[in-house]
Amino acid sequence: MITGFVVYGNYVDIHAQSILIRIQMIGELFRIVFGLILIFFLPGYDLSFVIFPKKKEITLLERIALSFGLSMASVLLTVLFIDLALGIPTTPKNITISILSITVVALIIWTFENQ
Repeated sequence: MITGFVVYGNYVDIHAQSILIRIQMIGELFRIVFGLILIFFLPGYDLSFVIFPKKKEITLLERIALSFGLSMASVLLTVLFIDLALGIPTTPKNITISILSITVVALIIWTFENQ
């Protein structure tokens, strides 16, 4: 039995339910925010460092603007590649792994370019 909750048969107290619903909503909000950052910003930002390795080649505002376009293109092409060429089903887990793989590979390439 969960302490702090009043249980009447199969029903939990309304107050406890509202707390649980709020916790779920906060979790969903974090998932949406981090998902949007992962899809629309992070891969392109890392790829912009591969294309323009020196920080003084383009301004921060140009790098941020470029990262949105690069992210959309790279995520779209990656999802198409893993689905059509590799035959891997496009589940949220597989898409997340592929996007993180692109990001890590871009960081590795940028690290080797700067040595």
